[in-house]
Amino acid sequence: MSNQIVEMHRLQEMVRLHRMGRGNREVAKLLSMSPNPERRYRVALQTEQLLAGCPSMLPEPEIPREAVLRQLPLPPEAAPTTSIDEWTQTITDLMADGLGPRAIYDRIRLEDKS
Repeated sequence: MSNQIVEMHRLQEMVRLHRMGRGNREVAKLLSMSPNPERRYRVALQTEQLLAGCPSMLPEPEIPREAVLRQLPLPPEAAPTTSIDEWTQTITDLMADGLGPRAIYDRIRLEDKS
């Protein structure tokens, strides 16, 4: 699953189309969605029992979204790593020893053999 969840209104429309008896491929096509994400969302909505009912009595837009998030939680975003991450502790220690930015840079540059 991608890191983005389908918009609330598209999920609500998915519920409406399935309640109308439309086929899975047709729903995916009408919503400009690939079949795999359509299936994941459909299974999540079925598990939450949102696909049964009258097409004219739809749940509020946030209800299908919350249901999908319960069934398919988003993965936690990884913090981006930078080249300075490996030096954070060394820099912190040198700052605690009273060294300034230029002295820290010179110390690391002279001591680092990589």
